[in-house]
Order: sequence, then C-alpha cells, then structure tokens
Amino acid sequence: MLVVTACSPAASTSATPGEPGSGLTASSSGVCQATLALPDAAAAERAFLNVAHQALHGLAADDRLD
Repeated sequence: MLVVTACSPAASTSATPGEPGSGLTASSSGVCQATLALPDAAAAERAFLNVAHQALHGLAADDRLD
C-alpha cells in the first residue's frame, strides 16, 4: 500500500533536470507509472525504463547524495 499512497496525483512532476529533487521526482513518478501499469508486465517495463531508469542512475551519480 505504500507505493499506492506515494503515487497520489498530488505529487509534483514539474521539476526540471538539474533542480534539486528532480531525479527523485522523475524516478518516483516512473516507479508509480510502472506499478499502475501492472499486471501488464510489458507496459510496466516500458514505464520503468522510459521514466525511472535513467533518473535512478542520475540519483546514484549525484555528488550531493553522499
């Protein structure tokens, strides 16, 4: 249930690359989209790869997140 609550429409996805939190916003949005696409595994994979995947790599490489 935590994922469903975190995927509420009130979550902002308006951050632009480079803004603090933009990677977190994009990655969480992608994970939400993937979760909502289930049980269609192909659609969930597309949502994850198209939205969350690169954002998660960006978060992992962000020097501010020691």
